[in-house]
Amino acid sequence: MRRSLIIATGAWAIVAALGVAAQDKTSTRESQSSTQPSNSSTKGEYPLTAKCGPWMVMVKSFQGPEAVVYANKLVGELREKHKIAAYTFVKQPEQPQVQQVGYVRGRIRQQPSAAVLAGDCKNEKTAAKLQDQIQRLRPGSITEDMVPQYQWKAGPLRTAFCLPNPLNKVPNESDNKTQAVLKQHNSGNNSIFNCPGEYTLEAALFTGGLAYTAQQAKNFEKHSLLEAAGEHAEQVCTFLRGKGYDAYTYHALTYSVVAVGSFGSPNDPQIEPVRKQIAGMKVASTNLYLSPNPGVMKVPANGK
Repeated sequence: MRRSLIIATGAWAIVAALGVAAQDKTSTRESQSSTQPSNSSTKGEYPLTAKCGPWMVMVKSFQGPEAVVYANKLVGELREKHKIAAYTFVKQPEQPQVQQVGYVRGRIRQQPSAAVLAGDCKNEKTAAKLQDQIQRLRPGSITEDMVPQYQWKAGPLRTAFCLPNPLNKVPNESDNKTQAVLKQHNSGNNSIFNCPGEYTLEAALFTGGLAYTAQQAKNFEKHSLLEAAGEHAEQVCTFLRGKGYDAYTYHALTYSVVAVGSFGSPNDPQIEPVRKQIAGMKVASTNLYLSPNPGVMKVPANGK
């Protein structure tokens, strides 16, 4: 039987590259089921466009040679069985990266990625209701060997979260006004701006509403997704620091990140030991788990 490699993730670099952060990344799983599709595809059957949304739910993402096939299956199931407007966003692999290990030099093959987004929601509140509905689903197109065991028990779509359509224009985080807002949001003791290294590990990500200015952020309701995202991030960061980890938070315009470690380069030999220690860690007295596969991220500039 031919082995088919497929990674199911909660959200990941496709959306991040479009200006919306990634969330929980599940670990690589090798699927051996004969019932799974064997032919690759390169196009989404219902492609995401800028006209979708404006608010949506990030349902699940896939990475691997058959990523688009699995994404299309999930989109079809959501549309046909649950009557939910769902779309596929596909990111084709970039040119193979060149990497040298010792005297060996070779190319790392890049795999295509595909995300499933759902809903043509008018606002954040409507999207939040759809998110709750989707998180309770157990679609047949997502099998037990495609997600971590703890996530399977909680529900394969429990990592679904709200976000604005990533194809819509988002504010530029490098402009002066936005930098001022970000510096204000990240002025606490846990701020990632205090991280001495250039790289760190993204241990957890929480998404929220869309705030373009500090005043807009203040105007969110007390229990808005944006505020909850920040509170969750601070809670997780405090937990990790209590465990002795070098942990930080980063509060962006649409999400909050918990980062662990301080590294001089993306190839720092200390990254892998830390990644293994924190991968999938449960935050005590909560239902929160760290990413099963924390990714390396560059520490954001603080505007100095």
